[in-house]
Amino acid sequence: MLNERYIFIKRLKALLAVFLSLALIVAVTMPGAPRIALADDRTSAAALASDVIDLSACTVTCAQPAATYTYNGAEQQPSVVVADASGTIVDASQYTVSYSNNINAGTANVTVNGISGVSTGACSTTFTIAQLPIEVAWEGSSFIYDGAEHETTATVTNKVEGDYLELNVVNNIDSAVGNYLAEVYGIYGNSNYTMAGASGTTHEWLISYLETDDDATVSGDTYNDSGWLIGDAKLVAPAGFSVSADGQTWAATLPVTAEGESAVTYQLREDATGDITDVRTKNVKLDTINPLINGVEVAAKTTSATVTIDFTEGTSGLSEFETLLMPEGATYTFAGNVLMIEGLEVETDYDFIVMAVDASGRSASYEVKLTTSAKSDSDDDTTPSHKSNSSSSKTSSSATTATGDSALVLFAGIGIAALAALAAMLFARRRKG
Repeated sequence: MLNERYIFIKRLKALLAVFLSLALIVAVTMPGAPRIALADDRTSAAALASDVIDLSACTVTCAQPAATYTYNGAEQQPSVVVADASGTIVDASQYTVSYSNNINAGTANVTVNGISGVSTGACSTTFTIAQLPIEVAWEGSSFIYDGAEHETTATVTNKVEGDYLELNVVNNIDSAVGNYLAEVYGIYGNSNYTMAGASGTTHEWLISYLETDDDATVSGDTYNDSGWLIGDAKLVAPAGFSVSADGQTWAATLPVTAEGESAVTYQLREDATGDITDVRTKNVKLDTINPLINGVEVAAKTTSATVTIDFTEGTSGLSEFETLLMPEGATYTFAGNVLMIEGLEVETDYDFIVMAVDASGRSASYEVKLTTSAKSDSDDDTTPSHKSNSSSSKTSSSATTATGDSALVLFAGIGIAALAALAAMLFARRRKG
């Protein structure tokens, strides 16, 4: 019985030995299995240690070219290549990579670290993140002049959201009419951006006058259609506009007071927008001064007479002489300022009015009284000349007495002023009619 137990135990030990030997063979021959240092194995512990990579002896470089890295507001993590001293590339599974200072423009760091049991030590490198050249867009290229300041504004279109950035801009604000060149010449507030290589940094813009076909009209009192005004002269702005002589004071009308013919300069401003036109010009003719008859010189005969009129022109210049209340049957003509009358009766008193009329229709009247002489065989039908003066521009009279057969009489009567006024009124009604 004991022998059988002994034989069983001995056989069991032999079986275990065979099993252990097979297990050892399988374990050692499997791919990637660690070598087990046995007394009779050729691979020693020193050989196993030599398979661990020393990264401190390696070099690391970034895979992409240096120009690839430009500020974009995000972390920049370029891939790296690690090589040992012999130039052999180390597999990426045998190390880890970390980055620092890799968002803002400047020098960023890359560190390669070992993996326990696979590699030891570390190696590192740097790369540069370049500043971002700005791209500029402008708002406001054309403005209409209204006397106020206008501004064209610059905006960085490629700025990272949330970044603070200010631009230094010149020639982008003005109020006068003209052509301008605005320019961005600097950046402040963020060193991640640069003017080097920037685009859109200059911009042409302008302020121009309002262009419109609407225009002011000339208005005022008139006697005729000569274009001369005799009072209340003004420029009237068109509907929806105001008018000004100096570009500062605006109103619906612009009074004109310059005597004579003048070029009146003005501007129009649109009421709804405040936009202003360029300076415009209107020719205005204003005559507020009556012509003046200073007096007359009369030479009377038996059946004819001549009246020489001494006068002063008004602003618009003398247009013509006229007469009122001339005697029936008489004929008369003017030669310049001389009135020649024919067909008068001998030894007869005559009372009539001469008038000087200027181009605007203004007039001055003068009452003339004369008496023709008696016919005699010894005279030649002529009488001496006499001159009378008056200071009135509208109605005047004088009296002169002569002796002899042929007498010329100019005299003032009680109703002279009233008669002259009536004549002027009739003349004005006739002109306006």
